[in-house]
Amino acid sequence: MLLNTNQGKIEAIVGCMKSGKTNELIRKLVRAQIAGLDVMIFKPSEDDRFSKTEVISRTGRKLDCFSVNNLSDSVDFVKERCDVIGIDEIQFFDLAVVGACQEIANSGVTVIFTGLTTDFLGEPFETVRDLLPVAEEITKLSAICSCGSEANFSQRIDTQTGEPILSGSQVIVGDENYQPKCRKCFSNQG
Repeated sequence: MLLNTNQGKIEAIVGCMKSGKTNELIRKLVRAQIAGLDVMIFKPSEDDRFSKTEVISRTGRKLDCFSVNNLSDSVDFVKERCDVIGIDEIQFFDLAVVGACQEIANSGVTVIFTGLTTDFLGEPFETVRDLLPVAEEITKLSAICSCGSEANFSQRIDTQTGEPILSGSQVIVGDENYQPKCRKCFSNQG
């Protein structure tokens, strides 16, 4: 991460569920704060798993945040008030977030976002898919599959049976509904 410059950029932290994306985002934002930069963090209002007013990693690290429905409404606010913004769970925002990130970065602010690379069927999330080509830095994290291999997929499961779910809405918020899986263990076919 470039520190203390007025040249904006976009940094992506992507991977499957439970790969440490939020922890890495918090690490980078705290580092920016230590460097004396003004930092803001946003998350989608629908993601209220741990808190509405904080972004919290599975390791317990947390930062106060703004919970918003639409990041586009905050573009001018961000451009005037900070050097670095963090966006957690960018896949929950609509495609307008892509233009908002570009506009913010073009104004000289560093944008760092986390996002799932694919949904429970292995299909890319549009927001992440559209931001990766314009990101100056991409960090891809993995988790550990139940077989012990490196996991890059997020498998939606039936919480009662543990069996894969292969249909339904693209987004269901809740960690208990997903398990990280390697390519061999991931099931996306009925």
